[in-house]
Amino acid sequence: MAWTSGTATDYLDLLTRLKAFVTEQMLPANERWQVMRWVPGPPAELVLKGVGLAGTDEIYVAIQTETSSDYGNWKLRGYVTYNPGVAFDAQYNSSQTYYALLTLSAMPYWFVANGRRIVVVVKTGTYYECVHLGLFLPYATPAQYPYPLVVGGSYNGSTRWSNAYTYRNHLPRTAGYSGAYWSPTGTWNSSPYFWPGTWGSNQREAPDGSYPLLPFVMQGLGELDGMYSVPGYGNSVENIITANGVDHLVVQDVYRTGYYDYWALKLA
Repeated sequence: MAWTSGTATDYLDLLTRLKAFVTEQMLPANERWQVMRWVPGPPAELVLKGVGLAGTDEIYVAIQTETSSDYGNWKLRGYVTYNPGVAFDAQYNSSQTYYALLTLSAMPYWFVANGRRIVVVVKTGTYYECVHLGLFLPYATPAQYPYPLVVGGSYNGSTRWSNAYTYRNHLPRTAGYSGAYWSPTGTWNSSPYFWPGTWGSNQREAPDGSYPLLPFVMQGLGELDGMYSVPGYGNSVENIITANGVDHLVVQDVYRTGYYDYWALKLA
């Protein structure tokens, strides 16, 4: 399968489950990620290499846990290369750090992955977290843009999961606070605004009751794989929308529940 869901007991169990899914359970098997480093922790540390859809890519992403008395977070990074003898934060050409803000208690989750990218949605209380690790779909050939890597969480600092900061957003609304990408010119840049920037605020369901899904476009560079803007009118988090015979999970932007605060994740 390319996706799974369940309930983790805490932030460490969530990481162990993600590791098992993308490296041992995900189908097709030839797209499974490879473990470059695994420290069970705490603090835990996981470095993964994606092989792409054809098994020839080298996509490096990394997660390290951080804890306080009442939360346990994931610290997220992307790498251009990987040296096993170098520490998590000292890898050459590593991205800025971003965070998934998690808890020490049980959390429902959804994992969606292929050989190019991993997307995680987690429910923390009444909040929802999103993680993106891997490649987006570029408007370019592999020769023109060989490494369209984007890494994102919901914030650029480690804090309690329930803090409702103004600039705490999921990746498609990052404005630079929750994600970064490796540019065609070979530098890490904070993720720009995505189109549509207002998500579904000016949309409603179609006459037949279906919901239109619009791809998130990153400043003309390409699209996020399997992540779509969706109207929030008459909609709610964890709804399932079927489009072209495929289910999509409706996700809210952290704690927000307005008409323009929802997106959909393709469960495939």
